[in-house]
Amino acid sequence: MRDAMAEMTDQTHKKRTNVFVHVPFADRGKYMPIVLRDGINPELYLNCHDLDDLDIQELEGIRTSLTKANLSCTVHGPYMELSPGGMDPEITSVTRKRILKAVDAASVLEARTMVVHAAFDHFKYGDMFDTWLENSTRFWDYVGREAHQKGIVLALENTLEDNPEPLCRLVENLEPKLIGHCFDIGHFNVFGRCDLRKWMESIKDRLLELHLHDNHGKCDQHLAIGEGTVDFRAVFDHLSNLWEKLVLTIEAHQKSSARRSIAELEKLLKRAK
Repeated sequence: MRDAMAEMTDQTHKKRTNVFVHVPFADRGKYMPIVLRDGINPELYLNCHDLDDLDIQELEGIRTSLTKANLSCTVHGPYMELSPGGMDPEITSVTRKRILKAVDAASVLEARTMVVHAAFDHFKYGDMFDTWLENSTRFWDYVGREAHQKGIVLALENTLEDNPEPLCRLVENLEPKLIGHCFDIGHFNVFGRCDLRKWMESIKDRLLELHLHDNHGKCDQHLAIGEGTVDFRAVFDHLSNLWEKLVLTIEAHQKSSARRSIAELEKLLKRAK
């Protein structure tokens, strides 16, 4: 994100109430005035330090400011070093505490969704998949119910997964009112090892959100839409009857990338009709 928000003077995004842009909560002092001025729906990323320093009155103020500007927000929960399906119960306990603290913040903000990571890693859990799945199901069932009571639905994002099965198996174990999928097309382009349409078909019945950014397939660059090799047309063509119901979050991090992504997204959406 960094300087990208400062480039966002294009007003195209005002036409789409389901389009959001990634904003690190740590940088809220710099970017929230721009969000409010330019009518940008933010996806607020909360890291561990943000959670330690949360001020409920400040969150209430942010919610009020967004409401007055006819905007809404989503939340991206913490994920660094967390392990919701891991084997160490002490680590799982800390993970639960962190995620639930983020849920509390999302509830105050009246967030539309909260994105979370399952932290599945084939190299770590490939031989222990059944145990990982059991642990993860128990974790997200509990956290999902707590979130549901506070008006928050969770969206489980693909990260290092090379195929949709681990996350699909997990989501299928959980009630639809608790959790669905967040499909990150940039992560797929780097780590995915199966057909894009097959992946989309596997998740579309429980799909809640898309994370939109580009790369050249080697690393997670978070480029603007159209600057890499991601096949965005295939995604939106496949979701032509669904995208209006989804949260569409732009995650470009470089200067001027956000404006270009918004313009490119508008073209994709018009073409997908």
